[in-house]
Amino acid sequence: MLKDIEVKIIAPAQLPPVLYWLLNHKYHTAQWDFVVMYDAKWQILYVNRTVPESDVKKFVDIVSWPTWYIGDMDCPIADDVEYVYEAYGWNVWHILTEAHKDRMKKRETEKAQEKAKKILPVIKAEINAIVDDKIPDPMDDYLVSCINDTGREIDRDRDMHECLVNTGMKYVFYLGYLMGSGKIKEEAEV
Repeated sequence: MLKDIEVKIIAPAQLPPVLYWLLNHKYHTAQWDFVVMYDAKWQILYVNRTVPESDVKKFVDIVSWPTWYIGDMDCPIADDVEYVYEAYGWNVWHILTEAHKDRMKKRETEKAQEKAKKILPVIKAEINAIVDDKIPDPMDDYLVSCINDTGREIDRDRDMHECLVNTGMKYVFYLGYLMGSGKIKEEAEV
């Protein structure tokens, strides 16, 4: 389960070595200019001891906000996000928004894992029934492979580094969805 953010108020020299390396090499910031860093593994927000407590609260609010789109003007913390950008610059804003994105991905993964725990036994039972020849296998391996290949081909010109599944997997999912909803018949009648 995703734990609450732990905040450690530190002097710049107390920043853990791996975070110092990231600060220096990824954010091109000298150790003594350190404002905030986030340790995704341990869910710790390291904040320079010179940062006012009211700003530390804003940092925590941004990183731990429970929904996406924190930069949207309709978001209740949009003013805090804008304040951080104006007061501390792009690097601090980026560190905090990336930390938020990391936590949101972990939160969404936890939700998906809970759903999968309920769904997987049904899928496994169906596959076991097919393997045991209790019911005929409705899956056409060649059709699924062709649909997957077509979807992957579409991905060649897209930036897919943020995607959890490729378009081929999405095409296969929608094939099953559309067949299950009756919009695609077995004989490929649309």
